[in-house]
Amino acid sequence: MTTGENKRKHLQMIQDVITRMGGNSFLLKGWSISLVTGITGFAVTANNEKDKASLLLVAMALIIVFWLVDSYYLSQERSYRDLYKKTASKTEEEVDFSMDATEFCTESKNSWFESAYSKPFLAFYAPAFIILTFVCSQIIGINIYLK
Repeated sequence: MTTGENKRKHLQMIQDVITRMGGNSFLLKGWSISLVTGITGFAVTANNEKDKASLLLVAMALIIVFWLVDSYYLSQERSYRDLYKKTASKTEEEVDFSMDATEFCTESKNSWFESAYSKPFLAFYAPAFIILTFVCSQIIGINIYLK
């Protein structure tokens, strides 16, 4: 093989995983908005209060579930980015084609918790949850007075 070919192939393998994680995150956001909007629409048209409340609670639970799953993908993506950096700094002889990024999962910025509270997720999921809480309170009849 030519000089650096193993390193390039290994970096490409890692980059493919990172790209797949990013794509999964994008799909999760799309599905979360679609499902939550659909369920909220059904809740608005439901005939009794019990059905409305049940559907809105399901929608709120879905937001939380999608938030957590998306956070998992981000934490994994961050770990693979660190693996990419480590691999990029290796020499051709040190390349071992390892795809094990678990050593980077223990870093605080790669944790599931840190990923859940990253700025993009707070900007996407928190407003969705707050808006749904407000809609829920208005539809069910719980008055919330914002000052």
